[in-house]
Amino acid sequence: MKITSLQNQLVKFYAGLKLKKNREINRLFLLEGEDLLKEAHAAKMIRSLLYVGKKPFEDNSIEFIEVTEEIIKKLSSQVTPGKFIAVCNFLEKSEEKGNKAIVLDGVQDPGNGGTILRSAIAFGFDEMILSNDSFDIYNDKFLRASKGSIFNINIKRINLKEELIKRKTEGYKVITTSVVNSTSYDEYNYEDKLCLVVGNEGQGISKEIFELSDASIHIPMNDKMESLNVGVAASIIMAKIYINKK
Repeated sequence: MKITSLQNQLVKFYAGLKLKKNREINRLFLLEGEDLLKEAHAAKMIRSLLYVGKKPFEDNSIEFIEVTEEIIKKLSSQVTPGKFIAVCNFLEKSEEKGNKAIVLDGVQDPGNGGTILRSAIAFGFDEMILSNDSFDIYNDKFLRASKGSIFNINIKRINLKEELIKRKTEGYKVITTSVVNSTSYDEYNYEDKLCLVVGNEGQGISKEIFELSDASIHIPMNDKMESLNVGVAASIIMAKIYINKK
């Protein structure tokens, strides 16, 4: 199958997936970049693959569609598009729970989200839990920042307050980050089962979530800087937890 027209209905449908509302209706998203493509293929998440020239691999479970460079450019979010764009199914939310979850309360920047996700995997966290008002995980910026890590960890978007209340009954400790009335991150004795909560880039953690804290921690800094980027701060703390438990 080869498509050459930008007006083709299938091309228009796929172009619509660049909008969040269309992704959510169809439970499909676009993915580009060779590294991301390899991860998606290994995870069996690809539904269709649009390509220019030659197929990158053979797989009878995937619909391969040959297209023109103009069509790839129309669908791409990159300044310099590659030769392939995959149409992938939404991730299936697993109900399995690990011991350590990184929790994002109102984090808006998908780039920060990608940094946090990669650090979570590097430092032994099992889950990323997002509040309903956090960034869209199928946003192209997040997908690129995650470097394909979305296929290697359980990610769920959920009512955060309800989830944390439930986790506390299951023996998890909720640890929040705050510069007020908190313990230095390198002096806290981290529990085996924990939810580490980081907050919105400007407002921090919401009051209703902060009130669920079992403990609050901070990263000491000199007086030339008031705060760290949320992705950097989360990474530093997760690294400390990982080192402590080795």
